[in-house]
Amino acid sequence: ITLKVKEEPALETASNSRSAYEIAKNIYRNLSDDQEHFCILFLDNGNNITGYKVLFSGGMNAATVDLKVVFRNALFFGACSLILVHNHPSNSLNASQEDIQITQEIKQAGKMLGVRILDHIILTNNSYLSMADEGKI
Repeated sequence: ITLKVKEEPALETASNSRSAYEIAKNIYRNLSDDQEHFCILFLDNGNNITGYKVLFSGGMNAATVDLKVVFRNALFFGACSLILVHNHPSNSLNASQEDIQITQEIKQAGKMLGVRILDHIILTNNSYLSMADEGKI
């Protein structure tokens, strides 16, 4: 395991789902859009994004998420809270039952570590869904 830490100002502030979407959209611009990618934005106490990492990539319909990897990275980044992000290559803006389930699992694990889950953003080519805005978190 290699940990690289940069002592630089926070990237941006994620004050709402729209700002988180704009940040995520730039990250996903460099990823292949024919497969799912699961990314995490790491935030400090002021909701400043201190870093991000694409943790999992999968097939056209799913990317397997490992909670141990999620929280290992969250702790390495010193995150107080997280914004989860993944894309839907199908361009569907519906949160699947699996999306809702993994969000709840990550939220429960985060409670034990004192790391809050602020949102789970689902990206498509032209839009997004915020699970927090939809009341699914």
